[in-house]
Amino acid sequence: MPLPMRTVSEYRVLYAMCYDIVAHEHFVYHAYSSIALACQNMPVWLWISQGLHKEKVRQFFNEFLEKYDSPLVGLVAEEKFALDFANMYSSEFTHKEIIAYSLPNEVPIVTSDEVQLRLALPHDTPLVLQWLGAFYEETLQAQLPSVGDSKVRVNRPPKIYILSDSQYTPLGMGMLTNTEEAGRINLVYILPQYRRNGYGKALVSALAQKARDARQVPVLYTASDNVAANALYTGLGFAEAGRLTEVRFAEVVT
Repeated sequence: MPLPMRTVSEYRVLYAMCYDIVAHEHFVYHAYSSIALACQNMPVWLWISQGLHKEKVRQFFNEFLEKYDSPLVGLVAEEKFALDFANMYSSEFTHKEIIAYSLPNEVPIVTSDEVQLRLALPHDTPLVLQWLGAFYEETLQAQLPSVGDSKVRVNRPPKIYILSDSQYTPLGMGMLTNTEEAGRINLVYILPQYRRNGYGKALVSALAQKARDARQVPVLYTASDNVAANALYTGLGFAEAGRLTEVRFAEVVT
């Protein structure tokens, strides 16, 4: 099945994660325009950019396994290639559709004076890890992988920001990863007791403005069945750039 026709900019948005990985070198191996991501002490995810012949994918993955003794827990690609790849290596996996969004230049960003966004600092680490754990459980139905003695990295990508109200009460957090062309918004999390007050909208708007200030296109991903998130992003003017399939293996592939 041929890939849908897209512009170069649409592909850039669709595969912003790939460019993020390459730009910041937090990957273990990449070839054939495909990228395997393995952060330290984190599970390995494979991003397959655009459509590759399945023999190329097989060759890439076999080389990856030979080079690195790391399990693969998931992958993201165009639907056909994601499922072909998954079927090569596992009989048990789940998959879902994710949507890539970008904010067109002509769409204005309205920020709120009632909240403030600041970079997370090393002393925020316990709070950030607590929120990350809640985000994983709520959004991914999984536990946060062990991060050992990791500290929040200041002024290094990806950057974690904390949203507070006028009384400096922490309301939630978000992550912004800047690459050459895109500012990828991720880990958008508002504490349950502060939801339905417009803080999620304020957080995404503030992160999008930071991306714009860096002359980058704000982009983000979300599951197609996440009704609340999709309503939030489209309500802010984000436009769909394409859809990918995320695969999670029932058991890690080694």
